[in-house]
Amino acid sequence: MALVLIAAVAILAMTATGSETLQDEVPATVQGQEGWRVVLSPAADLWYHGLAVIGAETLGPLPAYSDEYVELIKQEKERLGLYPTQLDSLAAELAAEISADDQLLILHSVPLYFHGVGPERMLEALEALARGRLTDPAASGRDVRYGITVLSQVVVSGDQRRLLGSLVEVLREEWQTFFEMLWTRYRTEQEDYILEMQRLWDILTLDLSDFLERNRIDVGTLIPSPPLGGEGRVLAGDPGDRFGTLVAVHLPFTGLEVHTALYAAVKELCFLLVDYVVDPTIRDAAVLETQQSRAAVRCGAMLLEFHAPALAVGYRRFYLESVGMDVSQGTTVAAFEEAYPLDQESVIRLREEVRRR
Repeated sequence: MALVLIAAVAILAMTATGSETLQDEVPATVQGQEGWRVVLSPAADLWYHGLAVIGAETLGPLPAYSDEYVELIKQEKERLGLYPTQLDSLAAELAAEISADDQLLILHSVPLYFHGVGPERMLEALEALARGRLTDPAASGRDVRYGITVLSQVVVSGDQRRLLGSLVEVLREEWQTFFEMLWTRYRTEQEDYILEMQRLWDILTLDLSDFLERNRIDVGTLIPSPPLGGEGRVLAGDPGDRFGTLVAVHLPFTGLEVHTALYAAVKELCFLLVDYVVDPTIRDAAVLETQQSRAAVRCGAMLLEFHAPALAVGYRRFYLESVGMDVSQGTTVAAFEEAYPLDQESVIRLREEVRRR
């Protein structure tokens, strides 16, 4: 489920603490670049690491988190003699509580509301929210005000705040005992791959420039995060905000498949169109999410066919493999459309929206 989050400009513009935390995320060679930037975010990686280990799932046909990532993390902890951590021990309990409350779907997008904020600062603000201390400096600083404003409208009950507090506690312990060390190593190992992703994304966004400009998403931030699965996250922000649209997608630990992150980013941007395509009378949340996800995957293929046809075959292959399809016999359009079925009326509307936009 790619949670499409429309930033409520009327509530508050997204802000950040300043350049220090952000520069820790952005490779030096792309700092100051206009348009779209590819960044590493330790806060996003920590949060999604936690939800992946917990086994928190969302609706939709594609996995929200990577099983391969979870297994690699377990192996690394065992190698270091750290397994199980508190997060591992409480995983099943936390997963059950999260899945029991549909309002807590917002937890899957928390890092986007706190983009540019470091892990410890994010957890400090969330802890203040969990304790109901919204006037504390921890929750009212300019750097976290947007995230707290949004979350405080959803995380309102005592049980919800207690669960949020539990998440903060186990993630803080995870960061201090294991994840900060892992992330520091990962950042160093992945820098070349992030730079390559920036280069390829620059080329692709140039091909898609008409689409991006017409939808006012020609400024944005792409956040590759290993814990994420086939479903990413997208936040359509204030066009005047320096972060622009935020898109979080999966990137394998090896970094050898950076192109798959670009395919995922194209699909996530398509979620900004699906409301124009999917039947608005659908009331069942699971059916609605499935239809939106299918429409977004199909939209991505159409965008590439129109603007970057050389990538369309690889895109279809990636999304066929994502649902366990055998691609050894080829990646035909028919097989792709069968894997992500839409009624003909929706296909026509989608094609019109893609051409128009």
